[in-house]
Amino acid sequence: MSTANKSHSMTHRPMSKGRAQWEKDKPLSERLRVDPGNESDCLPPELLRKYIAYARKFCQPVLSPAAKSVLKQFYLELRKQHQSVDSTPITTRQLESMIRLAQARARVELRAEITEEDAVDVVELMRASLLDVTLDVLG
Repeated sequence: MSTANKSHSMTHRPMSKGRAQWEKDKPLSERLRVDPGNESDCLPPELLRKYIAYARKFCQPVLSPAAKSVLKQFYLELRKQHQSVDSTPITTRQLESMIRLAQARARVELRAEITEEDAVDVVELMRASLLDVTLDVLG
């Protein structure tokens, strides 16, 4: 299934899945969107600072084999696509940044392991970022 079809098919609620699974399968951009009519329950700034400090100190997530595979596959795909002389070079810095983003994603939930879902979210974020850069360059 292509990425376009996959994202389109996830916007409608599948009948065979429960509501929680349907919410989990939505693209990252839709999961992060806040509905204007809904009141969000924000954390007080002091509690948020304490939470972040705790997560930094006590949570050091490691890559699961599935997450490692997702990030590796995407990195190799990027390297293959950007081998021409006039394209942006893809270096190990991009791979390292994806690993750090996946760690941060797991750390937010105080998990010891980076899941495949974390890696998929990071890949989606990187694709959107690279698309934005490409569109900015092309005008």
